Amino acid sequence: MTICRGVLSNRVPLEELPSPLTDIGVLASGGLIFRPTHGFVCLEAPDIPGLAFSVTTDAGVEIGTASLLFAPDIASVARTGHIGAELLPDFRGQGRTGQIVRSLLPVLRENGVADVLLTCDEGQEASVKICLGVGATPIDDLPPMTPDGATKRRFLLSEP
Repeated sequence: MTICRGVLSNRVPLEELPSPLTDIGVLASGGLIFRPTHGFVCLEAPDIPGLAFSVTTDAGVEIGTASLLFAPDIASVARTGHIGAELLPDFRGQGRTGQIVRSLLPVLRENGVADVLLTCDEGQEASVKICLGVGATPIDDLPPMTPDGATKRRFLLSEP
């Protein structure tokens, strides 16, 4: 068991993902390369497959990781959202996270996800700026699940 996007998850080999997710190969967009590394299943949504990527520049420099959850609705990913990204410190504040979201959005759309949920913890103003910058609309905030937890801010990217 591992922690993925703040929740307990089970790692799944790529070849065990359901089709057509097994067909998703290396993606290139806007100077970034996305290489699938493994699948995962969040324990709070065990029927929803996820796909993790390493993210590099087209010159091969590692900048971070990204992940997608292929949930057909936002209720299934209420706290995690559909897209996650974690950048190495040297690459933060350069617009890369927004670029990752815009690059991976078509993969979700091609796999039947019309409304994409983005989430961040309250107080993460850089993340709020990214969500708004990619065109997401604030929808609500969810209270913390634990006394020391953070409120989740939620944003929706609807299909145009």
